[in-house]
Amino acid sequence: MNGSLVLVILVGLSLGILSIFIEYYVIYVAFLPLVVFGGPAHIIMSKSEMTSKWEQFQVSMPIKRKDIATVPYIIILLALLSGIPVSTLISVIHFVLRENTMDFLMRSFANTFLIVGTVLLTAALFYPFAYTKFGNRSRKGLGFVCLIVAALVNLLIILGGKGLLISDGVIALLNIAISGSAFIISLFVAREIYTKIDF
Repeated sequence: MNGSLVLVILVGLSLGILSIFIEYYVIYVAFLPLVVFGGPAHIIMSKSEMTSKWEQFQVSMPIKRKDIATVPYIIILLALLSGIPVSTLISVIHFVLRENTMDFLMRSFANTFLIVGTVLLTAALFYPFAYTKFGNRSRKGLGFVCLIVAALVNLLIILGGKGLLISDGVIALLNIAISGSAFIISLFVAREIYTKIDF
């Protein structure tokens, strides 16, 4: 998992560097979601992250089940923290070298916040269901459904904010607030579900 995460970040970084030297905005647009969302999405969608045999082994270790249920949330945050500095650095370099306007930089940060919000909300929806018998049937399919739902919620937040004439920055902060709250609530719900799951 660690190697795959590094690979995703390196590919995203390479795309970001390429976008600095090649004047195609589409490359930069593709760079942001890849470097910020790519790692966490890979973690959530990976089959190897949670298998029944591995979980049976985990609960046999001298670690509280609640702590085991907390680990995936920490991994998601670490994956985000590894991608956000890269996206910020490339955005600032774009701003300086290409002499873009401050509006460009603010939009880049707002888009990054929206992507982070989607990651947090996807994880918030995924893990509690993944620890149930329903979610255990197809965790990859569950991850895809949670991603779609999180994207739709983000879209509604954006459309609602635009309808109320709210700035992109405020919409991004609102998105982070909602998604972050859901992420924290989900953590406590998942911890409780995991303590009662029967392997």
